[in-house]
Amino acid sequence: MTYVTPPGYFVMIIFTTIYVLTGTILFYAAIRNTWQPKSYYLLNVANFINALWISIWSIGTTSAITACLFISLGMPISLGWLWYTLY
Repeated sequence: MTYVTPPGYFVMIIFTTIYVLTGTILFYAAIRNTWQPKSYYLLNVANFINALWISIWSIGTTSAITACLFISLGMPISLGWLWYTLY
């Protein structure tokens, strides 16, 4: 079993991007009062993808890290779709 350890700055960039986008969307929705029922589902999808990504990343194998690449692509897609429904 091969363990892969990404550089520390890489992980921080990913988490910073995820949480800044999520915070921006939630702040925008709160200020504009544009929250729709569909938005709840999209936020739940984004949260599920985030939890899944973190869980698989902690395995640390090469195949898990590769899977995380594809899973983490769902995060900006779901947050972008959420932004689209709120805007």
